[in-house]
Amino acid sequence: MKLLGKIKVPSNMSSRSSSVASLSSLNLDEMFNPEPNIEETVVPDIEPNIPSDTNNVPAFYKRFTMSHPLGNLLVRLTSMNTELCKKNNIKDHDLPELGDVCSAFVEAIRLERNKVANKLSKATVDLEDNILMKELNFHNINTPVKPPKTFSQVPVITTPAKMAEVIKTFPTKSSQKFSGSQNGVNILEFLNSMNTSQSILNLSKPEFLQILLKCVSGKVYGLVLECISYDHDIPDLYHSLLTLYDNRMSSSSAR
Repeated sequence: MKLLGKIKVPSNMSSRSSSVASLSSLNLDEMFNPEPNIEETVVPDIEPNIPSDTNNVPAFYKRFTMSHPLGNLLVRLTSMNTELCKKNNIKDHDLPELGDVCSAFVEAIRLERNKVANKLSKATVDLEDNILMKELNFHNINTPVKPPKTFSQVPVITTPAKMAEVIKTFPTKSSQKFSGSQNGVNILEFLNSMNTSQSILNLSKPEFLQILLKCVSGKVYGLVLECISYDHDIPDLYHSLLTLYDNRMSSSSAR
């Protein structure tokens, strides 16, 4: 029986078997299942650690990428593809260089960190604004001293004797005046005293504001005078004084 001759193996089958042999020669278990590192991997910061010498930047990018779990996987996959191409003489111009992979990975991490930092910064600003608004509105919701509601429609201080009575009734003495000092009378005591005096004498609104100026001193005098000059009403004036000088701990702070 005659032999037909040597059977020729197709070239594509030869190349495929060579690729399989090359693939089997790689330690895939080591690549995809590396031994766990005993020490916990710490991903460093980017900006403070970038070398000033541009020649060292690629090495820094590679170290940074390798220190990140996902980046480490990308480096190993890129290295595996490069090795397979070399062993099989495959020229793939679309295959990214390892340096480009590391550079792109670092840039992606930088963008993601900046996005998170911006969100945190905005959340911090919003939180601070909310706290500030709560502090400013604290006295609107929980005003410890309400301003007088009853005022005379006509002037009351029409004689020197009446003025003397007013000066004697309202807290006009030096020891009774409110200056905002920690050693002096507190704002709650002062405003309550103003309300009590007003309930006794029932001054008109202009007269009440005039006497209020005689009952304050220092920086508080300037504040009250400015409020009056801008035509602030009495409730707003009380609110300003309480907001600035009521140092009691709020319920939210106490919690």
